[in-house]
Amino acid sequence: MKFDITICGHTYFDIIYLLKSFPKERDDIRNPIVKKQFGGIFNTIKGLRKLNKKIKIDVFTILGKDHVGNDAVKELKKLKINTNKIIRDKETNDDIIIVNQKNNSKTVFPRTFHKKPKKLPYLHDTKWIHFMYIDNKEFLDIYANIILNKKNKQIFSADISNKTFKNTNVKKYLPFFDFLIFSTKELNSILEGSNYKNFSPIVLKKLQDLNKTVPHIIVHSKNKSIYLNDKKIIEFKYNNKIYEKLNILGAGDNFASCILNDAVTSGAITKLSLKKAHYFATSYCLENKNI
Repeated sequence: MKFDITICGHTYFDIIYLLKSFPKERDDIRNPIVKKQFGGIFNTIKGLRKLNKKIKIDVFTILGKDHVGNDAVKELKKLKINTNKIIRDKETNDDIIIVNQKNNSKTVFPRTFHKKPKKLPYLHDTKWIHFMYIDNKEFLDIYANIILNKKNKQIFSADISNKTFKNTNVKKYLPFFDFLIFSTKELNSILEGSNYKNFSPIVLKKLQDLNKTVPHIIVHSKNKSIYLNDKKIIEFKYNNKIYEKLNILGAGDNFASCILNDAVTSGAITKLSLKKAHYFATSYCLENKNI
């Protein structure tokens, strides 16, 4: 295999408004702090590269034939990521994100501009493919055929992003996956419910049932994470302090990147893997704060 891992999914150009609280109707907010950065697959790619300078990373995404797309390609090349499988379309996807810094919450308004490509790139030269995010209709419209054409020697992993259950045909694709990585915020999406939260007995039972289809499942929250493999559960509890003004965009992706680095390089997930992922994601969120 030419590459250790391919990150596969949407790229968004994030326009982020950092506010002390969410605006009310007819509010007039002057001079907000505005940040611009690439999100989506970029969060996981940056995390992987920070953790591992040697891992061979490939990427499949769709970028516009515009200056934003050109900047995205330049940023990937600086990170020493293979960009030969990137498809160029008219415009690069973007989103507006409003962040409430007081309670570390966000509201996202994504815009997807590209159309389904007529021809998909060759992805059979990679050991591991990580898909972001399989419970989104926009994702499945583009990448579903890659999942269905999985080669026997390949390993597939994915994360989930919807907070509520949406009626997609994601169950059709779950048997192709070896790993699922997500947070308790996405439990309702993957378990197809409306009131699943934390690690209650009913949630654990449903995750064990899901584990019969997907061999490796990692679920995390602020204070705890679990790893399910063959009905066995490894648990790690984390004493997470409460801070304001955290960098919350991409926190889950950075947790996933740490898990992926361990899984791709060593082939195993341990309690230490969960611990490292918590500390890595926390460090990312705190930026210049002291842990």
